[in-house]
Amino acid sequence: MKGRNRKGSNDYSGVSETIPRKQKKLTLAFLLLIYITNTMEFTSKNLNKTLWIKQTDQEKNRVWYKADATGKTLGRLAVDIAKKLTGKDKAYYSDFRDAGSFVIVENADQISVTGKKLAEKVYYAYSGYKGNLKSITLGELLKKNPGKALRYAVRGMLPKNKLRDARMKRLKIEKASTTKYDHFTPLPLYK
Repeated sequence: MKGRNRKGSNDYSGVSETIPRKQKKLTLAFLLLIYITNTMEFTSKNLNKTLWIKQTDQEKNRVWYKADATGKTLGRLAVDIAKKLTGKDKAYYSDFRDAGSFVIVENADQISVTGKKLAEKVYYAYSGYKGNLKSITLGELLKKNPGKALRYAVRGMLPKNKLRDARMKRLKIEKASTTKYDHFTPLPLYK
């Protein structure tokens, strides 16, 4: 039993034997924290401060993205669009401020769906009156209005708060290729 503590197997080399066991663990954690902060470079001294950008500056500097939906799966495309609309890719993202970007989706009529969803997935709309429950399958909706199916999917992936409607207004869906928004010089969503 030479070199091992009597009560446990932890070896606290470098820490004085007069310090109680609980304080040894705290001391090691503190030494580790000092080591990490000395080796890493931070941009500011106070790490508790949140990076704030004025709301007006956020609105002026919104980025435009363009996505081509040909051959893309509905849900996977909707996830990427929702991330850009919420602004989760920005360094100054906060859940209560709208810091998202604009997203243009082209060729929405060529979205693909996996499995049996075309026949089995059903969207319901109820007006509140008796006998007025309307239903439509995903296959029928994609034939009738393919942009609406993508809009439903993205809307369901956004946070349910006051900012959702404003974020949805920044989603532009087109059935075919378009040059309507080219003066904003949109970046490609997929590289």
